[in-house]
Amino acid sequence: MNTKTKASRRRIGVITRSPYSPRIKSRLSAEIGQEKARCCYNELLSNTLQCASNFDSTVYVDGPIEDRNWLLGLPHKPQRVADLGQRMLACFEDGTNVLVGGDSPLMSIAYLENALDSLLSHDLVLGPTDDGGYVLIGMNEPIPELFENIPWSTEKVLSATTEVANALDLSVKCLDQVWDVDTEADYIRWLDLRRK
Repeated sequence: MNTKTKASRRRIGVITRSPYSPRIKSRLSAEIGQEKARCCYNELLSNTLQCASNFDSTVYVDGPIEDRNWLLGLPHKPQRVADLGQRMLACFEDGTNVLVGGDSPLMSIAYLENALDSLLSHDLVLGPTDDGGYVLIGMNEPIPELFENIPWSTEKVLSATTEVANALDLSVKCLDQVWDVDTEADYIRWLDLRRK
């Protein structure tokens, strides 16, 4: 794909669970309680959607929509009924170039812009998290191998993904490392960040 074609494709996808889902942040809920976890999740998701609203974006939702105000006017589609990897791949097959989760406190317009710009010179862009995963993945065309046999929800997600990318001889750009909120320690870190 030439650079001009790449530059014309700048779609953001947000992959998220509906705030009305009963399964919001189950691990975090078990540690701090469902209500605190839900409030945290809603605030983080709202920030991500506000950032995404500056681009051509689609929200891929798992769970009921109900009140649509939380979508901030962004178009939405249901996620494919499949494992996480296949759900993510489906977003790229739908035309997404950069796919982002909704639970990183450090998500910003600049971070998304950097990811899109990096696709002009790289096959794959990753936004690594400090727990061994990633909060963002970007590519110019769907690459199914990046979503197969990945140990999702473990500390090996990023390393397994880059291993596949290397085997495929893809050029990879890693953005600045960020973090997401999955545990009570992350929640406390988020509260401290909010106070600054």
